[in-house]
Amino acid sequence: MYVGPDLTNENLVFGYDTGYGIANNSTATRFYPGEPTTNLQSGNQTTGIIEAVQAVSVTYVGQENGWSKYSLNGTWTSGTYPYSMKVATQAFTGGTKYSTQLLIKTNVESKFVYFATTGFNYVNEPLQYGGVNSSTILDDGSRLLQRQGFGYVSSTSQSGYLLTRPVSGAVFSSATDFVWVKNFQIEQKENCTPHTPTSRSSTEGLLDLTNTFDLDLSNMSFNSTGQPTFNGTNNAIQVSSSVFNKSGSDPITVECIMKPGRLSPYQAIVVNRSNSTYNWMLYQHTTDGSIQLHGAAQNKSTYVPVVGNYIHVVATVDSSNNMVLYVNGEVKQTVSSFAYQTGQPGALSIGRFGTASEPYLGDIPVVKFYDIALTAAQVASNFNAYKNRFNL
Repeated sequence: MYVGPDLTNENLVFGYDTGYGIANNSTATRFYPGEPTTNLQSGNQTTGIIEAVQAVSVTYVGQENGWSKYSLNGTWTSGTYPYSMKVATQAFTGGTKYSTQLLIKTNVESKFVYFATTGFNYVNEPLQYGGVNSSTILDDGSRLLQRQGFGYVSSTSQSGYLLTRPVSGAVFSSATDFVWVKNFQIEQKENCTPHTPTSRSSTEGLLDLTNTFDLDLSNMSFNSTGQPTFNGTNNAIQVSSSVFNKSGSDPITVECIMKPGRLSPYQAIVVNRSNSTYNWMLYQHTTDGSIQLHGAAQNKSTYVPVVGNYIHVVATVDSSNNMVLYVNGEVKQTVSSFAYQTGQPGALSIGRFGTASEPYLGDIPVVKFYDIALTAAQVASNFNAYKNRFNL
């Protein structure tokens, strides 16, 4: 996928990229491993993932290039179930939604009438939520099986059956016929997240681009594709410690990709702050939703974003205190004497001011900070790098 010129990384102090347009609820990226979660099958990632239901035995052989390899043996005859395999049993709590996934492939697909044609069939007890079943063929010929958002009426322990019906009379040999599986996951969520062998904590889901600071997602919501999203009530991405506290003639650049879900009231986008006040704040003004960088004084621009559209926003302050605000690579505001609020700690909050006020509604998939004022050419280069990815 073409994404334009290289991004400027010189003097980058902090940043994140949620992988929007690249990552989803089954794909992780280097800096966005995925929504915090616990794999309820974390102790079962090799030998006991799949089992036979009838006629053809399934036996664990070993590991091969990251896959768990199982041999198939026996002669298939039709029976009670149209399934030749199932995944390990899980204890489910009634009324709770779960999601599960698995990668699977075989070297003898011709011996099956159908092989892993849907996700998982959890049916032995009444389902309160059927969920969404899917089987997606990937580029390497394997299948990604998923069932997302299912749940039982009552608490129960159940296996997930795989729709893998062999041809009647097909003979399987343990010496030549195999199935490979990996990334088995069951999690207490409405949607699948990228696989983790055990769990991802609230500080492991989104990584700082400089590998310096921890980002806490414990107060975040997530959409159906596994992306962090701000609910306009109490969501925020919190940074573990002071990133930078600016004053006097210190240059900075704050950059973000944002998609507002409303124009008012006040919406804090990125704040360098303590709980009670701030050093500087990028936000939308309550009167019309216009973008501004606020320091010791308001610097209200005339640019008003369109609700539901992504935009690229960059605010720079140079060593002479000249502030420039760019939107989609174009200058929208200049201020000749920008002043920071002085003496404030430099902790960062994205999507909220302090502990509760001015919460953001919408998406902020990218945030970056530099300890220089990017040039107009560098801002344009960054905009062009994001342009196609976010349809800017």
